[in-house]
Amino acid sequence: MTKEESIRWINHAIAFYESLSKKQKELAKDLGIEESRLSELKNPHKPLKVSPNQIRLITKLCGSPKRDPGRFEYAELYDSLDAFFNQYIAVTLNRFHRDVYESLTRETILGGILENCNFEMENREQQVEAINQLVRSTEFAEICKDVDFNRKVNNSSKDNFSLCTQPYGFTINDEETSHRLRQLWSLVEVLPEFKLGKRCKNGLAPIVPDTPLVLTGNRIAAFMSNNHPLTPPANKLIKDELNTLVNGDFSTAKQIPELDDWETIRVELYLSEDMNYHILIHMSDSVLQPSNHLHEYPCRDDFEYCNYDAAVSKKDRIAVIHNVNTLDLFREIEELRKWQGLEEDNLYELKKNIAKAGGHIPGALVLT
Repeated sequence: MTKEESIRWINHAIAFYESLSKKQKELAKDLGIEESRLSELKNPHKPLKVSPNQIRLITKLCGSPKRDPGRFEYAELYDSLDAFFNQYIAVTLNRFHRDVYESLTRETILGGILENCNFEMENREQQVEAINQLVRSTEFAEICKDVDFNRKVNNSSKDNFSLCTQPYGFTINDEETSHRLRQLWSLVEVLPEFKLGKRCKNGLAPIVPDTPLVLTGNRIAAFMSNNHPLTPPANKLIKDELNTLVNGDFSTAKQIPELDDWETIRVELYLSEDMNYHILIHMSDSVLQPSNHLHEYPCRDDFEYCNYDAAVSKKDRIAVIHNVNTLDLFREIEELRKWQGLEEDNLYELKKNIAKAGGHIPGALVLT
């Protein structure tokens, strides 16, 4: 090993410890050396190099500074597919409320809401307070929880809807504002301290935060529908579970938050250098395009549309299930295919790819 390679290993270990807010003296202690020796190891003018035993320790503590080629993403990280499914609706609702929060804290949105209401009072602060009182009322909550909300705010039912708002000194002039106030009510349900026109001190934290990660090894399969079913089970589940928040037709509205409605769901399977399986789930509200834009859409007939790195948009949602057990792998892939709205498959191509990558296929006789 050259001195340059030795320094690379030490700098890698130091950077890893710093990412954990740990000091260099802690690294030295874990390596079983004095801190002064650590300084010598990273000094290009000193002959001391890392030993094979120290390399093993660094790999155990910090991983290797060089791995097989991988894919970097910010993703929700789950220990199992069941954990992802169990959190799916909660995270969807959290994403929706975070969008609502960002929308309702914009001055332009607040101004639009006030302009589309008729108030008895002229003072702006009093107008905003009237709305904040309305969305906390029992009467308004009953209307918002009604699955027939859309009909109740249309022109033919506007008079009945106004009976709820008039005690607070105003009426609503259009459907879009009615839906925004319904979204405000929904936000207040999960963030009671929020008031229209103000930001909360703590905001609304993600339930499952995005983790920066690298998937090493080979992508050995990708599953994605090229027919784009109108309502895959993943979308139907959202509508069934969050029926009271299903929005109306906002084709003419601007910047109004909506629940996730995935145009494309792509599942990728990775086999790492350590022979671990990782499943990446990429959910997008548009048709996924190759990130290098080398292929035009629609793709030519001979183009393997799943065999590319897909571009990630701002609104996309990415989840990773890591360290999937080989015995559970095929069952979980089948569950995800159903969830995507794909037809049943014997996974023959997947098993061929696993064999080519050197992976284990339960029940398959290995001839050597």
